[in-house]
This record gives sequence, structure tokens and C-alpha cells, in this order.
Amino acid sequence: MLNLLPANPPAVGVGDAKGLDALVAEHYAGKTDLTIYHVEGRERWQFAARSQRMINDATVLIAFPNKPCPESCTPTKPFSGHGSGTWGTIAYAVKKGLKVTIYSLDGSQAPSWAKQRQLTLI
Repeated sequence: MLNLLPANPPAVGVGDAKGLDALVAEHYAGKTDLTIYHVEGRERWQFAARSQRMINDATVLIAFPNKPCPESCTPTKPFSGHGSGTWGTIAYAVKKGLKVTIYSLDGSQAPSWAKQRQLTLI
């Protein structure tokens, strides 16, 4: 999975969750400008606030969801992953217009709203 990450990005932001976030943070520690976004509490809204801070500072998102996107999760307001913080973060990034790359760890397909298309100006 780490081989899918950019080799030498100028900066990386990552959440503070155990597991994948911790692996990414360890991978980039000392190699780039690394920002770890911490949850300021244990309530669901505080996890959402952490994700929003991270996306508000980002220019791209590389995400590794480990379960299918809940049907009710879409890039609409208010922010909600409906049980999946990763998909909520992806939806928020899409809404903000970030380039999003998704590597599904469970093999599920991304919803249509997450499939970005390149537009050609004529």
C-alpha cells in the first residue's frame, strides 16, 4: 500500500488514527513537511471537524477506504460519512474540488459522485 503513495511530496497531511494513518505518518516522518491532524475529543462531530481541517489545508487527497461507501454519504452539506469517516472525508474533498485518488482496500467500487472526470475546454 505504501508503494502507492507519492515518493517525495513537498508536504503531507494525515489523520491521527491507528493503523493506516499511523503507517503513512511513519513512512513520511523526516522525509517531508508532515502535519498530523488530531481529533480534539471523541465525539463523531470532532472526527468530522478533524477531517474538514485536513481537507481545508489540502490540495489533493489519496484515500484508502476499507469498506463500501454508505449510500447516504454524498458530497452535500452537512459533512457526514454516515458511519465511514474515510468516505465522509472523500465526499468533502470532492465537494471542495480537490483531486481525489481512491484505492479501495476491500475492492468495492467508488460511487458515481466520487469518479472525477477530466473536462476539456474548447
